[in-house]
Amino acid sequence: MELIYHLELLLTLTIGTMLSASVLPRISLVSFRRRLFDSVDSRKLHTGYIPRLGGIAFFPCIIVSALLAIVCYNLHTDVNLLNTQLTTRLLTVVCCLFILYLMGMMDDLIGVRYRSKFVIQIICGILLVSSNFYFDNLYGLFGIYEIPRIVGIPFTIFIIVYILNAINLIDGIDGLASGLSLIAFAAFGCMFVRLQWWMDAFIAFSAFGVLIPFFYYNVFGNRGRKIFMGDTGSLTIGLLLSMMTIQLSKSNPIKEDIFPGAIVIAFSFLIVPMLDVVRVVMRRLRTGHSPFLPDKNHIHHKFVALGMSQRRAMIYIISIAATFALLNVILIHVLPATLLFLIDVVVWSVMHVYITMAINRKKALQESDLYTIHKTESKTEINKKPKRVKKKRKMKHHLFLLSLFLLLLLLSSCNTSKKILYFQDVVVNHPEVIEATKDITVQPMDQISIMVSSKDPQLAALFNLTRIQVRAGSDLQGSNNNGEVSGYTLDDSGNIDFPVLGTLHIAGMTKNEIAALVKKRLIEENLVKDPVVTVEFMNLNFSVLGEVTNPGKYSISKDQITLLEALSMAGDLTIYGQRDGIYVIREENGQRTTYLTDIRSKDFFRSPVYYLKQNDVVYVQPNKVRAGQSTINDNNVKSVSLWLSIGSFLTTLAILIFN
Repeated sequence: MELIYHLELLLTLTIGTMLSASVLPRISLVSFRRRLFDSVDSRKLHTGYIPRLGGIAFFPCIIVSALLAIVCYNLHTDVNLLNTQLTTRLLTVVCCLFILYLMGMMDDLIGVRYRSKFVIQIICGILLVSSNFYFDNLYGLFGIYEIPRIVGIPFTIFIIVYILNAINLIDGIDGLASGLSLIAFAAFGCMFVRLQWWMDAFIAFSAFGVLIPFFYYNVFGNRGRKIFMGDTGSLTIGLLLSMMTIQLSKSNPIKEDIFPGAIVIAFSFLIVPMLDVVRVVMRRLRTGHSPFLPDKNHIHHKFVALGMSQRRAMIYIISIAATFALLNVILIHVLPATLLFLIDVVVWSVMHVYITMAINRKKALQESDLYTIHKTESKTEINKKPKRVKKKRKMKHHLFLLSLFLLLLLLSSCNTSKKILYFQDVVVNHPEVIEATKDITVQPMDQISIMVSSKDPQLAALFNLTRIQVRAGSDLQGSNNNGEVSGYTLDDSGNIDFPVLGTLHIAGMTKNEIAALVKKRLIEENLVKDPVVTVEFMNLNFSVLGEVTNPGKYSISKDQITLLEALSMAGDLTIYGQRDGIYVIREENGQRTTYLTDIRSKDFFRSPVYYLKQNDVVYVQPNKVRAGQSTINDNNVKSVSLWLSIGSFLTTLAILIFN
């Protein structure tokens, strides 16, 4: 069945790619015949006549390929992929896409005022949240977890409008918006496949396939084949990315178990366009310009100002975006969401300060060159080439340091797996001696069942206790005797009073040893010739607490149980559990002993608590991430980390405003 799903994903990708590859050249041909070109002005980086209607192909190609995949799914599995909730959301998304599609074509052909654009975008946001599709949890970001509907709905509308404009504004050089979107759709699609959210996966891979031919024509297209996506394309891509971001951020226990901190991961794929919009708007406000009027202060303009070509700038920005996304996916397992977000903002701000300083140095050198030319014309040709070479070397040096910093940050986070992996020092295919298994032995106050069987049922019945029906609400509910109890409780000395045989001391014995003792006494005293004795535990249990999926009390039904089996019964450790901080609390012989074990090491197999005993309590400690989340969630204003986070955020905000 999994093979069918993956074949359908491949089919979706193939259909989307083929449709886009066949439609885009024809759109370009019509644009040239009707002279439908993007305008050329001082803000634009291109100088030729290039069609801007490539985005017209996005909406129909994506919808056709995604819907065909859903149809194939229903036909092959005989199960309707779309329940009521998914159907409502899909139809709402299609309606919103069509509205933006019409507005985008109008803007690309005749132009639309930005106020009208915002009104249409807000209407689409309202339509989308009307299908009960909105943020309901921030997963500890700035101490916020579950958020009420009255807050989640306007916040979701704001995010939708925000992402729509972020994708539109980042589309300033060839391949940048489509390249960033390709990374985002691929990441979203893989995560949806892992979660088995097939409708979202089909849409993600369909959009990915449609963007592949466009990226080729946009970046590598020669004269007559190059094309821009325009507002039609950027709005289509923006709405789909915002929809997937919200879907991955909504509360879902299964998703949070597989992808903890999913809201940070979701926004990581869009971090470059989203942070760039914030910086540009703040700069416009600081300089007294309208935040809605275009300028040349986006990140791609800065890289071009450093002397890079458009293609090289595109490669650098996409690499930075991929690095941010990869680091966030790794670091979310060890850092709180708030701290990780602030680190992203600080690194982004420092990077822009560094780039701005490099641009200012370049301008100063250019002004110095002009001054030198004016003063000493005879030496211009001699000094000109070395200075240019020196400037290029400095720029390369700065970019190398920036790349090295990001690489070191990535490598410094690679020790995360050492805190998560089990049995890290185990040698594969190397036999080791197994410690002697330790069967569970009964202790005073334990309850056991002893049943004697024989060819003569009436004779055997003399040695079996009368069965008592369990009353509703009784503490004996949950036993393994199908609603009936017939057992012995060991006294403080470890004895039981067995019919006919009298007092038997069985403390410290296993089930097999107790059965052998009773059988031996019955034969020796010539009471039963062919007895069959069965012994079962009745009230033996252990508890698993802390950072496991299903904490609780579990019964013991077999002769021995290991700590690994106990953790497995509790659903394994969560991502927040300390693999080296597992406590086992044991009470025996009138003493309470606490053991600390580390399941990352093979020495765990030789631990005295590898085999559990009855009444053991297993406690998995939370790691620093979980402890930090609980502190923030409790609104502990005395928390140093909280105030450091606030201070870092305010400092970064000041850098963004005054840079």
